Amino acid sequence: MGENYDGKKLAKCFEVASATWKEIDSLAQILNKIIEESLSKNGTRYEKEKRIAFCMDDTDWIGTDVAQSFGIFQHRGKKPNRFLGYQVSVLGDGMLVAEEPLVHFVCWNYALSFDDGIYVGFPFDEEPPTKVESDRLIWWTEDGLPQWMFSVRLTFINDEASVARIAHAMIALLQEKPLEEALPSSLPGLVLYHLDGDTLKVIN
Repeated sequence: MGENYDGKKLAKCFEVASATWKEIDSLAQILNKIIEESLSKNGTRYEKEKRIAFCMDDTDWIGTDVAQSFGIFQHRGKKPNRFLGYQVSVLGDGMLVAEEPLVHFVCWNYALSFDDGIYVGFPFDEEPPTKVESDRLIWWTEDGLPQWMFSVRLTFINDEASVARIAHAMIALLQEKPLEEALPSSLPGLVLYHLDGDTLKVIN
């Protein structure tokens, strides 16, 4: 270690990181519960076993992201054809656009997977071209199905009420309700995006 390191401050950094991940885990459990209850209430078939993905930094010592996906069935097949999920990014390209920890909420044709390169990272580029609706919902179409995502600053997700609002927004978007009803601009911590040419930028 370098001579300029302060041992006590270094230890404190690891304590903060550990406490942060514990809080993220607690929030994730609440979010999972509300999502599952909402899907069941609406009669949406979904896989009971969630698909979980982790990402570590280059040293394999520090966790940078965690993601969970719910496989949902919007057809009669035996395999899910869409995935409702979320990705918590505290370091790395998942939060690079805002330079602070973000949580991305998605509905894609594939489960979130860092190993397979299926995750939210910046610069964000998708084919066909991405669109941004009302500065908050990023979407495009793939195989005839809408793909969407929105982001919330992690520091604004701090109690069960805030988690519930986000979960209900996800379900409302899944049901294709009007954007103002499903994802109001008043949602605390909501990240606003703008497309500058082909570059996605944060405007708040």
